[in-house]
Amino acid sequence: ISNAAGLRLSAAGEEVPTQFTALARWPDGSLRWVLMDFQSNFSAGETKTFLLQTGVAPAPVSGIAVSENADSFTIDTGGEVFTITKSELRLRSHYFEVQSGGQTWRARPDAGSWVVEESGPVKTVLRVDGNWYSGPTLLRDSLISFRARLVFYRNHSDVRCYLTFRNNNSFGWQP
Repeated sequence: ISNAAGLRLSAAGEEVPTQFTALARWPDGSLRWVLMDFQSNFSAGETKTFLLQTGVAPAPVSGIAVSENADSFTIDTGGEVFTITKSELRLRSHYFEVQSGGQTWRARPDAGSWVVEESGPVKTVLRVDGNWYSGPTLLRDSLISFRARLVFYRNHSDVRCYLTFRNNNSFGWQP
């Protein structure tokens, strides 16, 4: 198998909307590892059998629509429409904030740091890097930065967020 576009997943004879991502290849170019993202609901104690087929192109799936302009992203999952302003890290009017030293520090993305890491019919991932600010003040002269990944899922109104804090100055730390 040399192309993930030739893979299809089905259950009980019906195609399951799936997003395939090639993660590794053999020296001849064929697929070694493929990540399959799909959604399925199970009742307690229920089992399902999934069939992975090769050489059969999947049917087109209406999935997540992502549009970008100079100031924002709009992500339509089919379950909700999200608008994310590039100048701040905020979801549904909630800011990403931390408390430190008696102050509240708010996540502020670096200019030009927004990246659509993954965009498909089942899952879309936005990544952003930035620093923590309290008003015009940068948190401890930028000792701490962040990387956030926002994961949106087809037909869902929830968002998964992975937030990583980074110590930018591990040597010479001042007490």
